[in-house]
Amino acid sequence: MNLQQFVTDAIETMGGIVEPLEYALCLVLLPDEYASRFQERTELTLAFDYEVAEEHGNAEFVTFGSRILDEFIDIAAGVPMSTARYVLVDRLDVIDAEEKIRNLMDGRFIVAIRSKRPIMGIWGFFLFVARCIADESFEETYKVWVNLTTGEVDETMSDAILFYETRPSAEYPYANEADFLSAYQIAYDCISDKSERDAVLRVDPKHAKQEMERVKYYYQELLEENERRMNRKGVSDERVEELGYKRAALEIERDRQLIEIRENLSPKPQLTLLQGISYHIPLLEITCLLTHRTYREEKTYYYEPIQKRFFSD
Repeated sequence: MNLQQFVTDAIETMGGIVEPLEYALCLVLLPDEYASRFQERTELTLAFDYEVAEEHGNAEFVTFGSRILDEFIDIAAGVPMSTARYVLVDRLDVIDAEEKIRNLMDGRFIVAIRSKRPIMGIWGFFLFVARCIADESFEETYKVWVNLTTGEVDETMSDAILFYETRPSAEYPYANEADFLSAYQIAYDCISDKSERDAVLRVDPKHAKQEMERVKYYYQELLEENERRMNRKGVSDERVEELGYKRAALEIERDRQLIEIRENLSPKPQLTLLQGISYHIPLLEITCLLTHRTYREEKTYYYEPIQKRFFSD
């Protein structure tokens, strides 16, 4: 697993922000609560390459066994498995809402807004580690966001910059009843599929084919030698029976090894949840009437102010 990615995931799990500056160099902003662990500093420059660290004298060199890496691992290991964060927004309103909703449908409908109200939506953030034991064992971390209002993976929320508190700053009704179990299952299925595809890319099919040919050739020679011993003159019935058992054992072991090689062509990573965070984000719920000739439909849209976008359930 890439060390820089591991440290980035650990810092984000702590609630910190990582900003890449150049190759193997990044700026880190940590929550105030961790300042005592880093000589009362909350802003760090980290280097993941020795030469880069040499070029930037103010950078901390992060490598296996370094004090700073041990600190990050120790802190990340102590972060609760799940927690809630309440996102702060500057302005919960949208200009020209009717026109923007109309554009979502390529202008096919006339949009009339019936009502607006502030509500709370929930996004689930899940951090998994995938471990795969095959010819080439590996370990990789994966992040996924799930919109609990729509029940779908949100591909864009990972790009958003979120400022939050650990307690709600406003009391809004929730868009719907939060189903965290379903959100976890959606996240798990998404990462399971992605990690399996990534695992297959790590397998060299040419090497696997060579291994299968080698196993077949090796056991074919053993089976032929076993057969010659069975067909020799003067071999007792007990010896023939013994060699028959050996033939069966050789075939079973050959087949076992071939199955193992085939399975390594499609490895199944084992997923472990490292962190689950619920982000509570204020939304603007907009109920509107859509009309087109004789067609009429009342529909609810949600305006998400962080990325200034609309979505519907």
